[in-house]
Amino acid sequence: MEMSTEYMHKAVELFETHGFVSERSVRQVDGEPDITATTFRLTRGDAEELVLEHVTYADQPTAYYLQLVRFHGLRSFSFPLDSWKVRDSSIELKYYALPDTGLALSLTLELKPPT
Repeated sequence: MEMSTEYMHKAVELFETHGFVSERSVRQVDGEPDITATTFRLTRGDAEELVLEHVTYADQPTAYYLQLVRFHGLRSFSFPLDSWKVRDSSIELKYYALPDTGLALSLTLELKPPT
């Protein structure tokens, strides 16, 4: 599926069906009326918190970001996503794709609650 704000919202819904609570916020970036960031803070328990964000521009393509605030000991700064794929009980997030091959670093988050 093509990356879009609607597809990101579908990814958020997948997290919610697996027990994550989402908090959505919308803000103008740096006070610019033509740049809007929509942020989804997703949490489940004490060990899982991440942020998905899309930034829309009046004159540029939408940009997508992921930040691992905490995920079972993993954390990261916010970084741009090249793509992601929603699966039944996981989400595969790709970043740093090579333009000539499309090969990319990827991270797969299993969304089933830990047992």
